[in-house]
Amino acid sequence: MQPDLQAEPVDAGTLCLGCRYDLGGLDKQAMCPECALPVEETIGWRWLGTEPAAYRSRLASASTVVWSASLAMTLAILVLGIVSLILLIDSELFRLAGSPVAWCILTLITAELAIGWWFLTAPSPRTARGRDGLHTFRMLPRLFGISATVLAGAGISIAMLVTTSANSGSGPVLVWLSGPGGVALLSIAMLASLLGALLCQLTGVWYLSRFATRLSPKNHRYEPGTLALAFRQTGWMPVYAIAVGLLAVVLYPVAILMVGLFAIVPISWAVLTAILVPGALLLALIRSVWLVASFGRAVRTMKLPLEIPVPALHSVSSGGP
Repeated sequence: MQPDLQAEPVDAGTLCLGCRYDLGGLDKQAMCPECALPVEETIGWRWLGTEPAAYRSRLASASTVVWSASLAMTLAILVLGIVSLILLIDSELFRLAGSPVAWCILTLITAELAIGWWFLTAPSPRTARGRDGLHTFRMLPRLFGISATVLAGAGISIAMLVTTSANSGSGPVLVWLSGPGGVALLSIAMLASLLGALLCQLTGVWYLSRFATRLSPKNHRYEPGTLALAFRQTGWMPVYAIAVGLLAVVLYPVAILMVGLFAIVPISWAVLTAILVPGALLLALIRSVWLVASFGRAVRTMKLPLEIPVPALHSVSSGGP
């Protein structure tokens, strides 16, 4: 019987693409014992510089679309927050969600973000779909981006319906839409669309935390690299902030019982929690703009394979002088 060449064990020091577990000694058809990622997907990892030039050019262009859209979204969130603070004691606070201009801007931003992430997460033409260990990470930003765009588009329709119902008959549904009900519906739709766009960006950061490892040609195998680690740190920021916020909410009643109902400590605790979680999300969003731009710059300045002499490429892949 012919020996199964695929059963040859993995070399020691081969790190899993998903969790950096040492796969040395495992069968090439096995799965990582830590994250269940197929070992063959780690072995098939390729330096991005060996990919077709057209694919890398598309990635660079898509990164420009993503960081410009995420920057516009950051500015929109800041403006919305400032306006909300100004109108905090005004009954017209929620009327902002009924502005046609605001909905048009939000739709353009979410559509640009969804398109950018769709192309930025496109698999390599040399890799079968779902066989690079990034399928789940790839689908999340696409799903959230499309959902945010659909919600924003639906918001325009709702806003037009609210405006029309204000000058129409006196049916119960039209009266509800032209009153507080329509304003509340628009406010919920706007918050949901912004949340979807934010989740699209943050899940995209997690995708790039793994995909950016392909920027390093060292040994032509998985090496984290500074940019990939920065993406990973940014991806964990909202997780830590939300965990701290949930912990603060759980412990808040305990603080009230221990210090007193009107004590300064519980009130300060609540204010700090209300600022910490949104602040961490906004900081992660701002940092992701810079990181995505850095990723695009790294891909754009990467040398084409044809421009690298074969001996030099061999010396890089083997780690020799």
